[in-house]
Amino acid sequence: MDLAHRDASQSSGLSRKAYARELFRIGAITFSESEGLTWSSGLRVPFYCDNRLTNSFPRLRRQITDSFVQFLMTNGIMPETIVGTATAGISQAALVADRLALPMVYVRPERKHHGRGRQIEGGLPRGHDVVVVEDLIATGGSSLRVVEVIREHAESNVLALVAMFTYDFPGVAERFTDAGVPLFTISDFDMLVSVAEEDAFMSRDRIATLWDWYRDPNAWSRARAN
Repeated sequence: MDLAHRDASQSSGLSRKAYARELFRIGAITFSESEGLTWSSGLRVPFYCDNRLTNSFPRLRRQITDSFVQFLMTNGIMPETIVGTATAGISQAALVADRLALPMVYVRPERKHHGRGRQIEGGLPRGHDVVVVEDLIATGGSSLRVVEVIREHAESNVLALVAMFTYDFPGVAERFTDAGVPLFTISDFDMLVSVAEEDAFMSRDRIATLWDWYRDPNAWSRARAN
């Protein structure tokens, strides 16, 4: 283990509860019950978790980096390159790469139609062991597409994928297991709701709405479609 990795192993990360509480503290949780908010997929949801907002808070930003690095060190995961997902995973990927003194690249959702037509931006040597950094996991589809791009176009080995938050929908963890990608997330939906109730960040009615949505997101969304 080189000096950069030894120093990184001394970091102090966030607990599941601490990160969930921080999301409320910085105003990253937006609630809208009547019409709902809309994901890029078109699905309507009663709340939005904006992990990108953590970039504006230096101490929290550093603690997130600590959590990711701590996971890698604890599990003996030694990447040669850190990969960010465009766009939300780029900033934290850069911070993790800097902490570990490693190269960093990012993957676009699709290949550019101008310039050099790249989908992987930066220098990723073929066969490198990489760790992918994401902001959150919903269905896992977009994250696993990034894994496919790395494997197919760079012939690289994805050692793990790390993210700040997961909705932890049924079956999603199994998708990563089936793909052979260890998944680490700092916090999750269940803890977010628990903290909301414990610290009175939301009313009982709002918490009930969250659980109604979580049990059947598609039905909840259809009921609020225009």
